[in-house]
Amino acid sequence: MEEKPYIFSDGRMTPKDAALYTGFKEGTLANWRIQGIGPKYIKINNRIFYYQKDLDDYMRSGGYLTSTGQG
Repeated sequence: MEEKPYIFSDGRMTPKDAALYTGFKEGTLANWRIQGIGPKYIKINNRIFYYQKDLDDYMRSGGYLTSTGQG
C-alpha cells in the first residue's frame, strides 16, 4: 500500500511528507534548502515545513523558484 503524505489543516507538510507529495527525495529537498534553491519553506522552532501551495507552485513553474526559508 502506498504511503500518503500527511497535510496539516493549514496546508503545511514536514519534509518527509513533502517528499512523498512531490516525488522528490527528502535528501534532495534538504540539499536544495542548503543551496537556497527549491520550493519555498518555513522554519518554526527549528522545524522545517512546506506549504502544499508552495510545492504545487514550484512544480508548476518547472523548478525555478528560490527558497525563502531563513534561519
